[in-house]
Amino acid sequence: MSNSKIFFLILITLISINHLFSQTNYWIKLNFPADSLKVNKLAIASDGTIYARVWSGGLYRSTDAGISWRRITPDSIGTYISSMFVTRDKNLIILTEHWLYYSGNAGNSWDYILTWPIGFNSFAENFDGEIFAGTYQYGLYHSTDGGKSWSSLYNRFVDTLISAIAVNKANYKIYAGTAYGLFQSTDNGINWEKINSWNENFSIYEILSLVPGNIFIRGSNFIARSTNNGETWTNVLVITIPGPNRPSCMAFNNAGDFLVGVANVYAWDPGYHGVYHSKDNGETWIQLQQGIEGRSIESLAINPFGYAFAGADSFGIFVSAYPTTEVRNESNILPNKTELHQNYPNPFGEATHSGNPETSIEYLVPRREYITLKVYDILGREVAVLVDEVKEAGTYSLPFSAYHLPLSSGVYFYQLTASKNRITKKMCLIR
Repeated sequence: MSNSKIFFLILITLISINHLFSQTNYWIKLNFPADSLKVNKLAIASDGTIYARVWSGGLYRSTDAGISWRRITPDSIGTYISSMFVTRDKNLIILTEHWLYYSGNAGNSWDYILTWPIGFNSFAENFDGEIFAGTYQYGLYHSTDGGKSWSSLYNRFVDTLISAIAVNKANYKIYAGTAYGLFQSTDNGINWEKINSWNENFSIYEILSLVPGNIFIRGSNFIARSTNNGETWTNVLVITIPGPNRPSCMAFNNAGDFLVGVANVYAWDPGYHGVYHSKDNGETWIQLQQGIEGRSIESLAINPFGYAFAGADSFGIFVSAYPTTEVRNESNILPNKTELHQNYPNPFGEATHSGNPETSIEYLVPRREYITLKVYDILGREVAVLVDEVKEAGTYSLPFSAYHLPLSSGVYFYQLTASKNRITKKMCLIR
């Protein structure tokens, strides 16, 4: 059995235990050894390994869905980790109070990378594995070997302070947030141009961009969205109460922001008791606080199966009881038969006009029963298991992402099996 399947079964076990004690909690509290400290950053590698950066507590790792944790930064590195990044190839990069470290073996050992305090504060990786890093004092840095070595792009950038950075993997645009606005590069960081950033009076702390032209930025008290590469902006979340009430992090699940009504955007505001969830590109928000009432949420990560992990201030780490990618029977009308709909978009893939490496699959279940939803190649070989569990009656939608899978362009089949029903449809991947 693969590690990913084991990881999924562990998650199901956690959820089952939660339901024994509570039918209402959306969040399950994990047994985290540094509960009394602030979990500043969470990151999940492609194999499901979870990393937690703790304020003045070092870096922790879990390989079993958060059931057990191990601190992986030795005393020689120290407990203060100011930034952390997990690459697509599962390499780790951390910045301590003074030095930059690299690990190519999940934190079992560490190597010095830079021996002077550059001040790396934000990282982003493009589809080719090139990594860009913003710094507080020295502009932009660039790595072409997974983070083992770095070169300065200082003379190519208009400002020496970069507070946030993001790469759109579909069109290779790089976005950099500064105290003076938002900038973009279309040639791998060589040249930059300033674009609108909603409000020039606020610093940008985080940028997310999945669909070409679609940008989310987070400031001290707002989250803004542009769907036309910064020409115009919509303020999708504003916290008007002063003081510590602020959005502190954002994340997309695998459904991304591509389909209105399916896309999920998460944003935190400690003063508003935790987590807000939007399914419509930030137009409306639902508060998900059952199980984390009154907690100040500082970080968020979503694993390959769609489960969200939330890091709190002095209260440890929580995991969602349900995948964030599911649409859980929101209609009062239950389906009267098993159905499998055509995926959308189709075809999909990086080489399509949209550049979208993901597609959405919707299915209907008329009664509580055990179902599977699997993807096969044209030779009938199983390439992915999307669902393998008991489902309540309802309508569900979930993404299928080819981004991390070694799949070539071609026709694939997805098959829903429920009781005596077996429905198969085909989809086309273009890479």
